[in-house]
Amino acid sequence: MDDYEDNSRYWLNEEPETVSTERNVFRYYPEAGRLQVSLPDYEAFGRETRRGKTVGVYIPALTPEAKELIRRALRL
Repeated sequence: MDDYEDNSRYWLNEEPETVSTERNVFRYYPEAGRLQVSLPDYEAFGRETRRGKTVGVYIPALTPEAKELIRRALRL
């Protein structure tokens, strides 16, 4: 990927658009081209809020096949 930008710490530099559901938290970082899907945030040791396990998708790297699979999975 010749046009790859190193945005390895994008979550520290950009405020995401966030939507929470009962089972997931979606965070979209448009400048970095990243979408994160997490389990819900939780409190560790009763005092510190932590992010649930997270998977990140680098949107510009998605192939047409990957985009079509996502469309089918979401029924778009």
